[in-house]
Amino acid sequence: MKSLIKHVRGFFFFSLFIFGMGATNSFSQAIDFEKRKTERLSEIDQHIQKMQEHRNCVNSATNIESLRKCRDEMQEWRKSERAEHRDNKLGKRGQPGGGPAK
Repeated sequence: MKSLIKHVRGFFFFSLFIFGMGATNSFSQAIDFEKRKTERLSEIDQHIQKMQEHRNCVNSATNIESLRKCRDEMQEWRKSERAEHRDNKLGKRGQPGGGPAK
């Protein structure tokens, strides 16, 4: 049942994309989409790499101090990622699709 829901949801979003592109018929939007898709995939790959590093660190931990060190390193990375995301979001305000200005 969950698989069916995922497929229906995927088809729905794919249809929205296809019909949206046909309605606007804008080549620049297709290029923008591909750019954003590539950037997002790159971000996901970076997150996977960092999670693998964290997993290896936890796996090689021999005591509680080394486990805490792994946790602290991961927390620092997450904090920097959140700050970068926040800065990027604030920088996009006032641009189309950048969110409401506050």
